[in-house]
Amino acid sequence: MSPVALVLALVTADPAQAQADAARSGAFRVTPKRPVAELRAEAMALAPPAERGPFHPVDLVATIYHSLGIDPHMEVLNDLKQPRALVEGTPALGLFA
Repeated sequence: MSPVALVLALVTADPAQAQADAARSGAFRVTPKRPVAELRAEAMALAPPAERGPFHPVDLVATIYHSLGIDPHMEVLNDLKQPRALVEGTPALGLFA
C-alpha cells in the first residue's frame, strides 16, 4: 500500500463537520478511523524504504528536483553557453515507490 493510500485509509473527515469545527475553533480537525494507539503501533512496525549507502547533499537536491517533476540529469547552459548537468546527484527514488 502506498504511503498516501495508507494515510487516506487511516483518517477521514466529514466535510460538514470539518466546516462546523473550523467555524467554531478556526482549525480543521481530522478524525481517525481507528484508535490512535493502534495506528501508532502499525506506524512503528513499518520501515523506511531501502536505499543504497550514504547520501550526499547533491542527492537531496536531485531528490527535490525529481519530486517537482524536473529531470535532475538534464543539461543546462552556463553563462558561457556550455552544457552542464543540472545536478550531479542521484535522487532517492525509494521515497516515491
